[in-house]
Amino acid sequence: MMDGWASAGVISSSNRSSSSSDKEGRSQAPSWVASLDVDRGGNFLVAGGGVEGGDGGGRGGGNGGVPFGYLSVFHLPSFSLVSCGRSDCVVHAVGFGQEKIVSVGNERQALHWSRPGLEGAARVMTGIPSVFSMTMREGPAVGDGVMVYAGRAGHVSVFVNPEHCAFNLKFR
Repeated sequence: MMDGWASAGVISSSNRSSSSSDKEGRSQAPSWVASLDVDRGGNFLVAGGGVEGGDGGGRGGGNGGVPFGYLSVFHLPSFSLVSCGRSDCVVHAVGFGQEKIVSVGNERQALHWSRPGLEGAARVMTGIPSVFSMTMREGPAVGDGVMVYAGRAGHVSVFVNPEHCAFNLKFR
């Protein structure tokens, strides 16, 4: 049914509503979705974006107007929210890997989130002050492939090992 995700991890089966009347417990701060990706099987959708300060569900109440990011994973066949995660940086791009979800945003790092659950993101330094875009091409073996990050820099960072930059391509 939910390959790679425990069915007990489904948070809600009533997420089909697009009604604005269902705001109980939600932040009133403006938010946006910046990036979407669907897994290879077409069963899961990850959405990443940001919330513009205010209360925004920040730790311990208000967060002083500082924006933060979020990830949400949905099981498409059942229209269910499977998992949610919060990032200290606004999310600009997300992507499914074989055993992870990767997000990048307005910080120097890429976050590699565990599947299932979005717990304990590993932080990988990219060498780019603010990452706006990424592309991921994985090989047949887990951990094989190439990740390329781009953003507020005169270069893109190319990774052939998920944790270490192999080289930078500079643009003039």
